[in-house]
Amino acid sequence: MKKHINIPIFIPHLGCPNQCVFCNQKTISGVTCFNPDRVVDIIEKALLTVPDGCEAEIAFFGGSFTGIDRNDMIRLLTVAKEYIENNWDNTTRFFTEDDDTLIGLPHPYTVPCIEGKFQEMYYWDVYFTNVGLIKSGRLSQAKNNVDNMCYLINKFGFVPNGNRTYYLSRSQPPFLSQMVRCIYEQTKDTKWLDECYKALEKEYEFWESERQTPCGLNRYYGRFSKGDLIDFSGLLCRRFNIEKPDDESIAECYGKAMYSFAESGWDCNSRMGLDCYNYAWVDLNSLLFGIETDMAFFSDE
Repeated sequence: MKKHINIPIFIPHLGCPNQCVFCNQKTISGVTCFNPDRVVDIIEKALLTVPDGCEAEIAFFGGSFTGIDRNDMIRLLTVAKEYIENNWDNTTRFFTEDDDTLIGLPHPYTVPCIEGKFQEMYYWDVYFTNVGLIKSGRLSQAKNNVDNMCYLINKFGFVPNGNRTYYLSRSQPPFLSQMVRCIYEQTKDTKWLDECYKALEKEYEFWESERQTPCGLNRYYGRFSKGDLIDFSGLLCRRFNIEKPDDESIAECYGKAMYSFAESGWDCNSRMGLDCYNYAWVDLNSLLFGIETDMAFFSDE
């Protein structure tokens, strides 16, 4: 999981008259008044300090943002939107040939970071990116991302975590059918939908054949050897700052947990325990039900 950094914009109590201790910015940050004309400058200076490989989010602090004057709210959100709109092209990559660990893709694809780390297309990241692309009038790039995922399914039988060979050991939360539906509802291209449907059948089969538990529901897991588990256990220990176990059976369990963490997209967090690979996650099984529902809709089309 990428490290998350907030770019704080302090709006001291414009939307709330109370001075609660947890958000009293007049005391916490020393900011006693808000100047909306400084927002762009604050963001630009903060972005210069964000390390490579981190995701940054603009965050408004100091009382309820939804309680401020509607015109002020729209003005602030417009500033954030402009940063997104102006940087879509900077997040697009186009490499059709395999290069070392990079898996080439037939269409331009979107990456989560403008530079530094994370220069690959990541599965569930792209769903949220596609929502933004479509709202920004960039339907063709959203479609490119989906076509690339269908290409990966046809090549490997599933959508990997990302387009790197070392991500072929796992997938991520299966949002592809929702991406397909978002685009189809805009284009009504049934020929394109038919090709996507064939790929979705393969993806659904992957989850049902490789991630099903004895109770009939599905889990996050991975494809691995014993050596892979031992290696991945070390990664988990570093993430949790715990000692690497001498007992190989425990190390293998840690490795399985790390694969489960990674495939879930929540690596690592307190939501999932070290036996998380035994859980039939509600979110995953809800997404798989969503695939079934979407495919029923596609069949009727």
